[in-house]
Order: sequence, then structure tokens, then C-alpha cells
Amino acid sequence: MILDLHTHTEEYSPCSTISLEELILNEQKYVDGIVVTDHDHLMNEKVAENLSGKYGFMILPGVEISAKDIYAHILAFGIKREIRADLGIGETIARIHEQNGVAIAAHPLRYMDQLDRNEWKDVDAIETLTPNCSMEQNAEAREIALEWGLPQIGSSDVHKSIMIGTYATQFNKTITNIDQLNRAILQGDTKPVALGRKSRH
Repeated sequence: MILDLHTHTEEYSPCSTISLEELILNEQKYVDGIVVTDHDHLMNEKVAENLSGKYGFMILPGVEISAKDIYAHILAFGIKREIRADLGIGETIARIHEQNGVAIAAHPLRYMDQLDRNEWKDVDAIETLTPNCSMEQNAEAREIALEWGLPQIGSSDVHKSIMIGTYATQFNKTITNIDQLNRAILQGDTKPVALGRKSRH
């Protein structure tokens, strides 16, 4: 099963130029489901559920939280309440865990030259394949994940339609809800994959 775990829409992410409907219709060509992770905006669970039914395509709610003066971005899956931006990295991760959510370092070397292990010691996984980082930055992120013994994810980090179908995450088990997704990530059942923008349908 292949999922795109990091996507944005123009409705709630000012840096995105793709509508929610355009995102869903295009993602369906490449993956089995998506997590919508707008910047500092958590999609309502019922909205995600209704959209999944409408399009016959799995849509799960998530959020990309801006931490540490926006230079550290953390994906949160499985939380019920929004967490405010601009907290420290450790505090943001702690608040995600307080809600039994999973915290993932998004494009970790995009804005920073290195990751401080003390700051990131409680993160659950690292995004190591993303079009918003160079191949060198992705490779370095993979090295960090391996050194720290953390699961890795890949995603398109969609902000415009051309980014869809670039990278995603492959899972061995079928996932139908956010709890199953979080469990799979924590168990390390993740494999970042390059899709090459090749439609599967």
C-alpha cells in the first residue's frame, strides 16, 4: 500500500497553489491514500471521513506544525486538537505525544544544516525523501534516521500539482485509519519510494 503522507491545499496553506479537490483527483492516479497536512491547520476528522466517502479514496487528517521560529517543521498524525506554532521542537513533540499522536521531522535539513539530537530525541520518524530537499539533503536525512534507529517516510509535500506523484511511503499492511497508520510508522513498516510521476491508473 502506498500513501502520500505530506500534502497541502491552498485553502489553509498560503504557500500552496492547489485546491483540495485538485489534490485528491490527482493523487488518486499515483497512491492509495493521502494525509492532508496543511500548515498549522488540522483537518477535521469528519471532514476527512466525508471526503473519503465522496471520492472513494482514503483521506486522513494531519497537520504540519511550525516550530522554533518556523525553521523546524513537524508532521503530527493522530491528534485531536491543534497545537500552536512557534513552540520549541521538544515541546511541540511532547504536546503531540500528549495526544497519543506521532511526530515526524518534515524535510529536516531544508532550513537547518544539522539536527540537534537533544532537541529531536523524542521524534518518532524522519522524512527522508521529499522534492523540497536536494538529493544530498535527503541522503543526509537517511543517514541520520539510520544512526538514530528511526523509521523513514517519503512524501511529495505537495504545494503545486507538478509535485504530485514524486515520492510517497510504501507499507506492507493495509491501512484504513489514522490509528493503523501511526502503528505502522512506529513499528517501522515504512519504505520511502520514488514514484517517478508514473500513473498507476
